[in-house]
This record gives sequence, C-alpha cells and structure tokens, in this order.
Amino acid sequence: MKVKDKINQYIRTKIGTGRIENPADSNMTKDIIENIDTKTGDEILTALRDDKWKLVSQYYILAFDKGIDFDYYRLKKNGQELYFEWDNWFEWKIFGSQQMLKQLVSDYSLKLEIKPMKTS
Repeated sequence: MKVKDKINQYIRTKIGTGRIENPADSNMTKDIIENIDTKTGDEILTALRDDKWKLVSQYYILAFDKGIDFDYYRLKKNGQELYFEWDNWFEWKIFGSQQMLKQLVSDYSLKLEIKPMKTS
C-alpha cells in the first residue's frame, strides 16, 4: 500500500470523509434494523468495536452536527460489513446482511423486524 493510500485510509477511519455515505452504494446486502434507541445502538457499536470489528469509515469527526443531528459508522470483520446510521429523530439504523442482523437481534434481545432496504 502506497503512503498516500495509507494516509487516506487513516483520514477515513480517524477523521471521516466529510461526505455522507449511502449504504445503498455499498455491496453489502441491503437489510435494515430500524428505530434502535440511542443507548442500545451505542452499546452494540461499542461491543462490536471491542470484538475487533474494524472501523472502515465514519461521519466527518469535525462536522458541527456529528452526534447532534447525524452520525454514521461503517465496520468490517471477516468479510462481513455493518453500517450504523444515527439521527436525532429516528435514532439508530443498522444495515447489513440478514444473517448479521439476525445475530444482533438475538445477541441484544432486539424486538425489531428486519426489513429489506428500499433501493430506487
């Protein structure tokens, strides 16, 4: 990996990209768990990071509204990818493969329906 690529990767993971990622642009399966309260979503995100999920990108860390109006994190581990999106109206959404989302529902006793993401 070239030095320039390493620097760009560092900026994406530590500072953020400055643009809002759209999980529909990713090649992950488009399933969603929605309306996860902030505390539970934060706990899931922390637990996954503690379980060696790698932070691939996040909302720009210097954005004035980070954690106030909007936030996102994209995590990867063993070829699996999860995308967490938070806003102050609907709280957390988690996008990923149905298998991974079912595991999260089971692990965290979420009483939420997994539904396919609408792509247009």
